[in-house]
Amino acid sequence: MRGVDDDFVRTSPQFMHDSQVQITDYDESDVPALADIHRAAFKGSMNAGMGRGYLRGMLRWFLHQPDTIAVRATINGEPCGYAVGMPLGHHGQLNRDLMLAAAVGVVTHPWILLQKRYRKSAAAKIKRVLGLDKPPPKQVPPEGPTPGANSGEYEGRCMAFVSMAVGRQFSGRGVGVALTHAIEERATKLGYDYVQLSVYTDNARAHAVYDKAGWDLCQQVGAVLLYKKKLARAASSS
Repeated sequence: MRGVDDDFVRTSPQFMHDSQVQITDYDESDVPALADIHRAAFKGSMNAGMGRGYLRGMLRWFLHQPDTIAVRATINGEPCGYAVGMPLGHHGQLNRDLMLAAAVGVVTHPWILLQKRYRKSAAAKIKRVLGLDKPPPKQVPPEGPTPGANSGEYEGRCMAFVSMAVGRQFSGRGVGVALTHAIEERATKLGYDYVQLSVYTDNARAHAVYDKAGWDLCQQVGAVLLYKKKLARAASSS
């Protein structure tokens, strides 16, 4: 996840959010505004580079799938961020369902393929959709003591925290924290046992915040760290 780390950092270590931040499920009418927030927060990313049509399709996808989470944050009625989650293992379905929208996005924004990292990302998605992807690289434990090492193994149903974006003008008001808590709460109500997210290894500020927020650093795959957190229902029964 990217695009919200500054918001997390400015609200640590208290992890309090502005009392004006309201969290609700988003609907079809919210999609255009949330797509624009994503595009600004992830400026330079491949998804944002494929245009508003692709982003709107992605956000709509979470409205029509079982057990997905799609929430928005508002301040004084103005949309200021969103977060989405889905059951672990559904990324393949997401990529397949958005294949046409992605193709249109690339055709209408061909310059994104001039960058090598975008070409590699596109090729990886195509391979996943076609079932041609290779097994993931060997998982390497992070160096030094692992936060949460004594919390027990993560078992049961997992909700993947897929994406979150916060409007830059709302940075520092705890919007990201409120959205993160909303994902956890809704995943618990849906009967999931834990949540997980990934972040790049060079994002030290985000790592510190996840540690303080109770997330466990569990493993490293290449340049990506995997964080997990037991949900209240699962934690109370362990």
